Amino acid sequence: MAIIETMAVFENGEPRKAADVLETPLSEHVGTDALDALVGNDALTAISLTISDYHVLISENTVGIEPAESASHAT
Repeated sequence: MAIIETMAVFENGEPRKAADVLETPLSEHVGTDALDALVGNDALTAISLTISDYHVLISENTVGIEPAESASHAT
């Protein structure tokens, strides 16, 4: 999934260490079926959520990641 790969690049500089990014499966943080349905919706503009220590923004075909602390302090 693009979220995990993007987190792996953010943390490790490469997507092949994606399994090491979260201590628990993504499905324990978010309903993956619901997320897939939302992302597949053509009317969707953006989704913003926090997963573990990350703030995730999904917009069109882009996944953005930043530390959750930075996102909570942004103005």
